[in-house]
Amino acid sequence: LGHSGLLYGLSPFLPVKALAAIVAKGISVEAVSYTNLGQIDASRLRFSGCSIRSCVLAGSWKKAPLFQLCVSSWRGGCILSAATISSPAGQATAAAMLRATAAELSAWAGPA
Repeated sequence: LGHSGLLYGLSPFLPVKALAAIVAKGISVEAVSYTNLGQIDASRLRFSGCSIRSCVLAGSWKKAPLFQLCVSSWRGGCILSAATISSPAGQATAAAMLRATAAELSAWAGPA
């Protein structure tokens, strides 16, 4: 049983503050993390009465300086996204990281 399973099992019995303290001391969080949210199937994504032209999925909100780069695809295109809680300067840094990552991926993939 890993950390998350143990904490899940204890959650009904411990106060939220106690769980938060355990997490803060015992579980490390990387400053930059990555997640692949997968391919979004445009034919299956429907909302009654709405025409969906684009779709962006983002991972969990991270408070700066933490950052999570999320990757998904929509109608054959790669989508990079991030959700950040930060100052305008921090948001600009996150946007710059996304642009730099997109440029690096484009250079790596080569011409279409």
